[in-house]
Amino acid sequence: METGTGVGTETTSNTVESMNTDTVGTEVGAQTKTAEEKPKTFDDILANPEYQSEFDRRINSAVIKNGEAIKKTHDEEMRLSTLSQTEKDKALEKKRITDLEARETEVRVGNLKLDAIKILDEKDISAKALEMVLGKDAESTKVNIDNFTSLLSEEVERKVNDRLKGTSIKAAEVNTKTGDTSPAFKRNFR
Repeated sequence: METGTGVGTETTSNTVESMNTDTVGTEVGAQTKTAEEKPKTFDDILANPEYQSEFDRRINSAVIKNGEAIKKTHDEEMRLSTLSQTEKDKALEKKRITDLEARETEVRVGNLKLDAIKILDEKDISAKALEMVLGKDAESTKVNIDNFTSLLSEEVERKVNDRLKGTSIKAAEVNTKTGDTSPAFKRNFR
């Protein structure tokens, strides 16, 4: 019996020791892992040539895109700085009027689009057709919608009639010896 108890005790001791070893190994591994996974800085990321080239490409496109607007603004400021106060006031007033007219145009076009969508919806036509029917004003847009609707109706009717005409059913040719239908019949009704 002692032999059995001794063996059981040794096994239990070995199991506890192996659990302690596993726990220590895991803790050491966890400490090593966190030391390796410190957050990367921006410079660390840009050390990779692929990231650096993508970053450069994006910066260059932003500079080109915004550089033109900045240059235009700068040129306008330089022009205004050479003008007298009354000329500057007139130029600024002209610019405000131009901006206001542009905004009014945007609002008018937006309202025109909304009205056109409403009319299209009433005629049960998808709003995807908006760009095809949008005119310069409400009257021309309404005329365009009417023309589009009549054209669409005509085309749908023509296609439906073409489909309804179709081909007539050919009489089946049956081989009297075998009872099979002809290959032409099989081809027509697959």
